[in-house]
Amino acid sequence: MVLCGIHAVALPFYRMPLQVVTKETEPYFSPHAVQHTVSPYYMAQNNPEKFFMSGYTGFIPKARGLMGIGYPVVTNLALLDFQTEMDSHTTNCSRPVIVERQSASPKLTKPVYPTDSGLVPHYTGHIP
Repeated sequence: MVLCGIHAVALPFYRMPLQVVTKETEPYFSPHAVQHTVSPYYMAQNNPEKFFMSGYTGFIPKARGLMGIGYPVVTNLALLDFQTEMDSHTTNCSRPVIVERQSASPKLTKPVYPTDSGLVPHYTGHIP
């Protein structure tokens, strides 16, 4: 018996050690809490639930420069910007790369310094 305030509460009697009922426990999901079924990263662009809830402390790409608006709105805009950029990278990566180079033609130029004397004009440094 345990005294709880002015009432005595009888606790059930358990034999020790307790027996294992299942090998792995199932994760608890509150039936009353609003939960995303899919990560906001993978939601469609027009999904109204594509945002992170206030209190999320993880990294949100493209959110650093957005300020002055509510957290769900910031995360929604950042995720849309990130998704657009990733989609453009995906389409660019699937395109073939074609490299075309024109052959460089030698240009006929006059030499700047005389090559027969071994001296550079106007050089005033040490010559051993």
